[in-house]
Amino acid sequence: MVTSRVSNTTQRLPTMDTVTVEWDECYHSRGGPSVEGGAFSHIMQAARGSLEPMLPCSSAGCRGGGFEILEVVESMVSNRLEDKSGLLVCIGWEYTKGRQTAQSPCTRVISYRIGLTYRKRGDSLRHSTARKDMIGTSEA
Repeated sequence: MVTSRVSNTTQRLPTMDTVTVEWDECYHSRGGPSVEGGAFSHIMQAARGSLEPMLPCSSAGCRGGGFEILEVVESMVSNRLEDKSGLLVCIGWEYTKGRQTAQSPCTRVISYRIGLTYRKRGDSLRHSTARKDMIGTSEA
């Protein structure tokens, strides 16, 4: 259940205060993946304890997919990083065109940038509600 995974981030990330995730879909080109426009079209901000573990995949045919952002944030917290950027591949699958029984991996890729702020020692849980701002272009 998504709700339990989301609320569990308080225990999994006790030193994190806020997280800002910016991302954009990468489009394949002959020279490799490239980001259209060069800017991040989506932004999500969350307070401690309210981080969604997965960013959704925009492919209508994707099943069980998304981008595992929580694992990246956990790695950042473990290494006490404040900023990180990179690429993530969707973990889902799609039916092969014309064959409803054959499956192939979803090939959607996002470029992301994450910024974290950490709690000061002795801070109590002062962020009891999540703040999320979804800014972006409409997904095709």
